[in-house]
Amino acid sequence: MGGTDGPRAPPPRDNVDARVRGAVLDAVSADAVLVGTVGSLARGFGVTVSDLRFCLSELLDAGRIVVQLAPGGRLTIRRGRRSSRSSAPAVEPRRPESNEGKPEGVDPAGGG
Repeated sequence: MGGTDGPRAPPPRDNVDARVRGAVLDAVSADAVLVGTVGSLARGFGVTVSDLRFCLSELLDAGRIVVQLAPGGRLTIRRGRRSSRSSAPAVEPRRPESNEGKPEGVDPAGGG
C-alpha cells in the first residue's frame, strides 16, 4: 500500500511501560543492583529518560524497588522489600506521640 513513508508511530505508552517495568524487575530480581545515571539506564533499556522515570516512579510507589540518588546523578536501584501489592510505604517512619492531632502527610523529620 502506498502512502506514508514517514516515521513509524511509537509503540503505545502502556506497552513501553510494561516492558520497562518488567525489564527493571528482571534486572533486580536476583538481588542484583542497577547503577547509573537515568540517561545511561534509559539507553540501556532502549527507552527515553521520561519513560524510565515514569516506570521507576510506578515501581517505587508500589514498593517493588528502592532507588538511591548519589552525587553526580547516579542512581542505585535495588529490589524492594515488599512483595505484596499494598499501597503502604515499604518502611513507615515512626511518628512521635507529639504528632497526634497534626494532619497526615506532615514530615516528622522536618523535611518541608
